[in-house]
Amino acid sequence: MDLHGGLPFWLVRNGLGPDYPVLEQDVRTDVVIVGGGITGALCAYMLTQAGIPVVVVDARAIGTGSTCASTSLLQYEIDTPLHELVELVGEKNAVRSYQLCARAVEGLGVIAKEIGMLEFTRRPSVQYASKRSHVAGLVKERAVRNANGLPAELHEGSDEVRAILPFDAPAALRTPIAAETNAFQFTHSLHAKSTIAGARIHQHTEVVDFRDNGTGIELRTARGQMIRAKYLVYATGYESRDLLPKDVMRLHSTYAVISEPVPGTPWPDHALIWETAKPYLYMRTTTDGRIVVGGRDDPFRAPALRDALLGKKANALEEDVHSLMPELPFKREYAWCGTFGATKDGLPHRSRSSKPQQFLRAGHGGERDHLQLDRGGEHPGPDPRKARPGQRYFPVRSVAPPHWSLLKARTSSVVPKRARRPYPPLRPLRAPGSPLLCRAVLQEGRSCSGVYPAHCHEQPCPFQMERMCAFLSCPSNFSSS
Repeated sequence: MDLHGGLPFWLVRNGLGPDYPVLEQDVRTDVVIVGGGITGALCAYMLTQAGIPVVVVDARAIGTGSTCASTSLLQYEIDTPLHELVELVGEKNAVRSYQLCARAVEGLGVIAKEIGMLEFTRRPSVQYASKRSHVAGLVKERAVRNANGLPAELHEGSDEVRAILPFDAPAALRTPIAAETNAFQFTHSLHAKSTIAGARIHQHTEVVDFRDNGTGIELRTARGQMIRAKYLVYATGYESRDLLPKDVMRLHSTYAVISEPVPGTPWPDHALIWETAKPYLYMRTTTDGRIVVGGRDDPFRAPALRDALLGKKANALEEDVHSLMPELPFKREYAWCGTFGATKDGLPHRSRSSKPQQFLRAGHGGERDHLQLDRGGEHPGPDPRKARPGQRYFPVRSVAPPHWSLLKARTSSVVPKRARRPYPPLRPLRAPGSPLLCRAVLQEGRSCSGVYPAHCHEQPCPFQMERMCAFLSCPSNFSSS
C-alpha cells in the first residue's frame, strides 16, 4: 500500500537513514519481525534488551512507510474522550486504558534517554473547545481524569485561555503528560542500539510466503531466502488491515504542513495543541523553530485521490492557522499526506488464535500518529460489548511494541487466512479487449470499486492491490467481468 504522498519533512531533514543490507542468505533466529518502522523498531529493541535473538525485515527502506509521515506527537489521550470511553467499555477498562497510555509516554521518554535520542522533548498538551457547546464535555473530562490520577486543568474565560493559548477559545483543557519527537530518527536510533545488541536489520526484503508448521515459522522472501524462527511478529502498521476482521479498522487520509522557521515562541510552553471538533486541527513545534499543522481528514478511497487533494488541503490548513493566529508569520514550506487506520472506540485491536508462534500488534487511531509503549504487558480486559470470540481491545495504541516477555505468550496472535491456505494458481480468462476485474479482490470477499482497464496489470493498480497481485503472480489472476 502507498502509505503517504507529498514530501514528508523528516525525510528532507534526515535523509533515508543508514543503509541496512538486503537479506541475501538463509537465516535462523528466535523471533522474526516483519516491518521495520517505529513499531518493529520498538519491538526489536525490547526483545534484544531481554537477550532474545531478533531478525527484522522490511519490504521498503527502513522507516519510509507510515513512520516518516508521522507528525510525532506523543499524547496519552486517544481520539475518544475518557468520559465517553467509559460509556463504551466501562469505567474500569476505560480508565486503565488512559492510565497505561500515560505511562507509555513516560516509558518512551525513558527509552529515548537509554538510546541517546536527543530529539525527544516533554511538552504539555492543550485541547481547546472548538465551540461553546463543547465546554460541557471538557468539564466532564477534567472531572473523570482528576478522579483517576490523570492531572488536568480546565481554563475558562479569555484571560485564562490566553495564558495557555495564542488565540481565544471558549475553554481549554491542559494536561502535563505529553511530548514531541521525530519518529523517523527514533526508529533508526532504536535499530542502532538493537544492532549493537545482536539484532539483524534488513531492508528491501519482502516476505512473499510463509509456513507455520506448529513448532516454528518459515518465511520466504522475494529473492528466495528462507527465514526460520520460533516466533513471528507482524509490525506492518496500517498494512495489517488484511490480517484483521473487516469491521475492526477503517482507513482515513490525513494531511500535514510544516512552516519555515518562525522566530521566537509562537505560543506558551510550545504546547501540543488540538481541538474538540472531529476531524480536528492539531499543531506542534519543532526543535528548529518550525510549526507542524495537521488535520483535514477524509475517508480513504485510493492513494491517487488522497494525493490529488494535497494542494487543496494544504492551503486549507494554512488558512486555518492564519484564522486562529493572523499575526503569526506562518509560511508553508513542505506538505504531505498519509493514510491511517482507526477503530470505532479509538482502542487498538488484538486477536487470539490457536497458533502461539504468531503475534500481531495492531494499534490504530489518532491522526497525530501517537507513539505509545506498554512496558508492563497489561491490558484492561476484554471489551464488555458483544465481540466475536477471541477479540480483545488493548489500551496501548499506535506503535506499541510487545511487552519484553513476548515469548511468554502474553501478547496475542493472529493467523491470516491467505497464509494458512495459499490461493491456487489462476488462469487468465479474459477475452482480448474485454475489461478486467481483479480476482484477488473477489477472493478476499471485497467488492471492487470499479472495472480495470484492459491492460491494468501493466500499470500501477488504482485499487492498491499490487502486493496481493504480486503474491498471486499477476497478471494471471484476472477474470473477465
